[in-house]
Parts: sequence; structure tokens; C-alpha cells
Amino acid sequence: MNRRCLGILAGMGLACALLYAQPGAGQPPAKPAKTAAASKSDAAKPLGIHQQRVIRLMQQLEAKMTDLAKKIEQTQPEKAKRLREAFLQSKKLLIERRMQAIAKLLDADELNAADDEQKKLVVDLQKLIQTLIAEQDDDKTAKEIKQLQAWKDAIKKILKEEKTQQRESSKIADKPKTLADLDAQIKELQKLIKRQQKVIDDTIKTRAKGINRLRKVAADQQDVRKDTQNLQKAVEGQTPSSGEPKTGSKSGAKSGSKSGSKSGSKSGSSGSKSGSSGSKSGSKSGSESESKSGSPSQPAARSLQNASQHQQSAEQELKTGKGKGAESQERKALASLKKALDELERERRRIAKLPPEEFEKMAKKQDATHDKSAKVEQEMKQASKSGGSKSGSSGDPSDSKSTKQAQKHLQQAQKSMQQASGGLRKKDPKSAAGDQKDAVKELEKALREIEERLKQLRDEMQADKLARLEQRFIEMLVRQRKASTQTKAVDAKAKSEGGKLSRADRLAVRKLAVEERALADEAQKALDVIIEDGTSVVFPKVVEHLRDDLANVAKMLDDQRVGSYTQSVQREIELTLVELIEALKRAQKQSKGGGGGGGGGGEPPLIPSIAELKLLRSSQMRVNRRTLAFDKARPKGELDTVMKKEIKNITTQQEEIAEMARDIAERLAGAATID
Repeated sequence: MNRRCLGILAGMGLACALLYAQPGAGQPPAKPAKTAAASKSDAAKPLGIHQQRVIRLMQQLEAKMTDLAKKIEQTQPEKAKRLREAFLQSKKLLIERRMQAIAKLLDADELNAADDEQKKLVVDLQKLIQTLIAEQDDDKTAKEIKQLQAWKDAIKKILKEEKTQQRESSKIADKPKTLADLDAQIKELQKLIKRQQKVIDDTIKTRAKGINRLRKVAADQQDVRKDTQNLQKAVEGQTPSSGEPKTGSKSGAKSGSKSGSKSGSKSGSSGSKSGSSGSKSGSKSGSESESKSGSPSQPAARSLQNASQHQQSAEQELKTGKGKGAESQERKALASLKKALDELERERRRIAKLPPEEFEKMAKKQDATHDKSAKVEQEMKQASKSGGSKSGSSGDPSDSKSTKQAQKHLQQAQKSMQQASGGLRKKDPKSAAGDQKDAVKELEKALREIEERLKQLRDEMQADKLARLEQRFIEMLVRQRKASTQTKAVDAKAKSEGGKLSRADRLAVRKLAVEERALADEAQKALDVIIEDGTSVVFPKVVEHLRDDLANVAKMLDDQRVGSYTQSVQREIELTLVELIEALKRAQKQSKGGGGGGGGGGEPPLIPSIAELKLLRSSQMRVNRRTLAFDKARPKGELDTVMKKEIKNITTQQEEIAEMARDIAERLAGAATID
């Protein structure tokens, strides 16, 4: 889509470049002897004609951009929006008008002036081209991330299904042991129900006897909770009572018997190092995360998890002397324990009475999971055929080493699934369980490969985003310093002339106001990028304050205020830009050093927390200085509208800094909890 526009833009920029690169374009050539009359009657010069052609190219480009934006409005609204923004940017830069002026200069043989204007214009055109190219690259990366994320989600669902089927095969593989484990779990749960009831009775008895007696009940509740959590682990398959078979096919069965004897195995439901891929850096989407989520596919596990949560809440209530609140939580825990008991008893009856046709049902489920895996693998192959393998484009998600490896692991998983299905039809659940364990291992490897590619892409996208933001703020700083210097010069001149601005100075101040508003627009564009990222707390607010300060300075300049307070706000704007640039540099340095987050979990923040804390401190210092500067510049008597709004802005910024401090504290606390 953008390539058509880019082609025209590139040609147009090249045409301009060629115009001022021609021999003699930068210096006046020797003019042939002509009469004055002949000179006046000359037609447009050849260079002027070339420039007019470039103008027509620009007009064609703008027309095509507008037309294309209309055509894709419904199907690709984001791209349509970007095309319109590029069109508006070209209008804002006054490109066509400046080209017309260059054509007149060329026709008038004012080549030095035309050369200077062409150079400036080419710089602006290159910026416009870079903007569209960068957005096109973003589109490719975003498309790849979206496709990879879809494959990741699909593989996670397949993995969950395969683990469930493996557990079912394992239960049937050693039916007597499975029933014995369920009997032991039911017996333990019945004891827990009696103990929880006793905690409730003790709470009622001691509720009126003071906080010390309730704390003793809290200790009893804690003991019950710990045993509830241990039983939950057993039900989820993290202890020997999970019904894991001691033998099975291939390596999966061997590793299962080896690790199955250890309680609290880190590998999750399978208890196998190889079954869970055995990697320390393994995906959290594997067995570990499933057990943390309460393993809802396992009967009674979720109910036991709910019970332990209510028990923990009851402990807190008892420790603070809130007997009534504790009793309410205790009764909820008891209800969850009874629900878990009912679920375990139903599961025991189901296993004990499994009909012969159950194996065929299990085989069909395995076939269905196999077909889902094959579908994902086929999608990867199709994506490779349609793009990446021919063009070598990095925008194709199937063209990376990681995704190709993921395809291989999916193929291996499918082979194991087919073998498992055959074992189930032969009524050999032990063999099927081993094959399913192998399939789980391959699926987990495929998932890790996809996650690694996602992390790589997100890191690259983040690095590019940081670099572009830094460049934007650097350019803004250069422009702001120039505007600040001009404001100071106008103020000094006015003071030397009795405090009055001349007409020329008033016009200059109006231009400065226009420039400050243009910088506010640039700040808004940066803010849009940061808000879209959505991972930072302080950074977007600082940029929002920067935008508001620029807009406020523009209003002061509209009001012909060029004095010390306006200049102090401009200095604060410069300082804010310097601090934002430094924060972005630190973020880029940390990103290169591998300080970002993982690909499997949430995205790392655009700006590291330490850099955000520094920005927060700087923001508070700026508000302090701004308050003092306002106080010094405050006129006697009632404040006018502009100054009233200014003090309101300072107040708002102070309130927002307090809110930012709370938000970042919550984020840091959340990160500490996860760690």
C-alpha cells in the first residue's frame, strides 16, 4: 500500500536533489550577453520547468494519498489514518508552496537562493519519506507479532489438551494405583473438613474472649490451610499420589518413574524432567504455570485452591481480632472443601466404572488434538510458501530460524500423538501415556521457539521506538532553544526601549507562539506513541506536562508576554526535554544490555522503573521551581485569565505527580510479588 506513495516521494526527493546537484546550480553561471529587453521577454528557465514537474509530482502524490486513504478506510483504518497524517504533514511543511517559490527563484536566475531552499526542502522530504518507511516497517513487524501470537495461543491450547489426555491415560494405565491414590485423597479431605469445622466452632466460642484467643485459632487455621495446599498439589499430580505410572514407553516412561518418587517435583503434572523439557529457562506456559492456576482440568484442584484462599483470608481476620469476618471466610472454605470431596468421589466412581469403549473415545480425542497441531503446522508452511521463503523478508513469521524449529517440533509431536492414538485403540494406556508425554515435550519446545521469536521482535520494535522518540525530542530541543533565545532577545530589546514592543517585535513574538504550538503538536505525537505502548507510568505524564507547558507558553506569547516568567517556563521545557532524552538513552542502553523482560510473559516497560523514578523526582523539582518562579512574577492585585490558568496547571501537575508516585509504587510492588 505505502510503496506506491513511497515511490513517488522518493522520485520527487531525488528530482529536487538533482536540481541543486547540477553543475552550476549552487553558483551563478556566466550569463550570455543579452539585451535587457531580451532578458525580460525570456520564457521560464529550464531549471524552473524541471521544478514545475516536481510540483506536479507532489500534487499527484497528495491526490493519490487522499484517494488511497478513502479506498482503505473500511478495511485498514489505521493505515488510512497514517496516509492522511502524511498528507497533512506535507501541507504543514508548505512543501508545494515552497516548491513554487523555488521555481520562481530559478526562473529569475537566483540560483544561490534556490539552492539553499532546495536543500532545506529535501531535508523535510526525507523526513516525510522516513516517516512512511518507518511506519511500513512497523506494519510488517506488527503483522509478524500478531501471527506468532496467534500460533502461540493455539499451541498453548493444544499443549493443555495433550497434558489432560496424558493424565487420563496415566490414570487408566495403573488403575489400582489410581483408585488407591483417590481413596487416600478422599480420606485426607474428609479429615480436613472435620478440622475446618472445628476451626469454625473455636472461632464462635472465642470471638468474645479477645484478640489473643483468636490468634491461637488463626494458628490452627494456618495448619489446616497448609495441609489443604499439600492435598491440592497431590490432586494436581505434583506428588506420588497423582497416579503417575511407574513404567511406560520410551524415554518418557523412564523419566516418569525416576522423578515420580520425589514429592513436590518441579516438573508439574508429569513429574518428569524430560517430560517438561527440563530447561531452567522453560516456558511458564508449561506445567508450572498450569499448576499455579489451579489446574482446572483436574477434579477438585480448583475447589481446593479456593478453599485455601478463603482460609488465608480467615487467618488475616483472626489475627486482627475480626471474629465475625473470619467465620464468614471459614464457612466459605468449608463449602469449597465439601465441593472438592464431591468431585473426588465422582472421579473415583468414573475411573472404577470405565466402560471398554472409553479407549475409543480417548483415541478420538487424541486424533482431534493431532489435527489441531497439524493445522498450525500447515499454517506455518503456507505462510512460508506465500512470502518469506521466496523474498527472504523478515516480515514473514515463518521465515525465522525459531519458527522453522517450532514446525519441526510440531511434526515430532504429531508423530507421538499418532502413536498414542494407536496405543489407546489397542487398549494399551501405558504406552499411550509415554507417547503423550513425548508429545508434551515437543509442544513445549515449539512453544519456547515461538516465544523466543516474539521476544526478539518485541525487543527490536521497542529499540526502534526508543530511538525514534529520542530523535524527536532532540529535534524539539534544538527548536526550543532557538525559540527561547529569540524570546529573551525580544524581551531585552523591549526593556532597552522603555518596555514596549515594536511592530516588528510583535510579529516576531507571534511567530514564536506558532513555533511553540508546533512543538506542542510534536509532543502530542510522541505522547500518542507512548500511550499506544501502554507500559510506562511516569513517562507519558511527563510528556503530557511538556505538551501542556508548550501550549501555555504559546498562549503567553499570544498575549505578548516575553518576560522572566515566560522565559522560566521555556527553560523548564528545555530541561524536561534534556531529561526525557537522557531517560531514553538509558532505556536503550539497558535494552542492549539484555535488561528487558521475557517474551512469554508481559512486555517489558518502554522505560525502566529506575529511569521513571528519576523522571518523577525531576518532575517534582520542576513543579517546585515553577511555583517559586510564579510567586516572584506574580503581579499585585487580582490575577488575569492567563495567570489564573497557569496556577491551575501547576496545581494539576502537582496532583498528577502524587498519582504517578502511587502508580509506580504499585507496579514495583507487583514486580516484587512476581519475583
